[in-house]
Amino acid sequence: MVKKCVIPNAINEELCGRLIAEYSQYLTPAMFWSNGKRIYDPKVREAYHYKLQDSELAEISRSIVARFSGTEIEVARVEPVEIICYPPGNGAERHLDGPHRSHSIVYFLNRGYAGGELVFDDGSVFSDMPAGSAVVWDNGPEAFHAGNPITRGLKWILVSWVRRSDAMQSETEIHARIRAENEAALKSG
Repeated sequence: MVKKCVIPNAINEELCGRLIAEYSQYLTPAMFWSNGKRIYDPKVREAYHYKLQDSELAEISRSIVARFSGTEIEVARVEPVEIICYPPGNGAERHLDGPHRSHSIVYFLNRGYAGGELVFDDGSVFSDMPAGSAVVWDNGPEAFHAGNPITRGLKWILVSWVRRSDAMQSETEIHARIRAENEAALKSG
């Protein structure tokens, strides 16, 4: 069984609303991996996202993982946070978050949608979570999970990942690319 925990009030509801309002204008189609390539195919999954560098959210994620794991986590291991919006009919297919990540956190930003349960292969289901609550878990080969399709409304979440300490070299390169993409999007928008 995957070690996981619910964190009530991980972020306050005011911040949840502000994140949705502030970043909804920057959303782009969310890519996913298929046959070793990142693609967008709305017939498979339609979702919209934006990765953001936010020191406050990085510190919250670092603190949650440190409490959850009982070990100190360097804030540099926290990847850029991703805000995601799922429209009706869409969710996240069954997947692992990658062998380079030690922990994952999903922050729930809103209510008022139906469906969209976060489900794990071990039978754990997280549904109708209050805005601002989070679920954190250990990544590993048994941490398969999915987001069931939304049946009504829009589901807004933040996803935060923490890198394993031995996977930091490539993370620097990923962060530099994401920063450049975000800056270009902000300038053109």
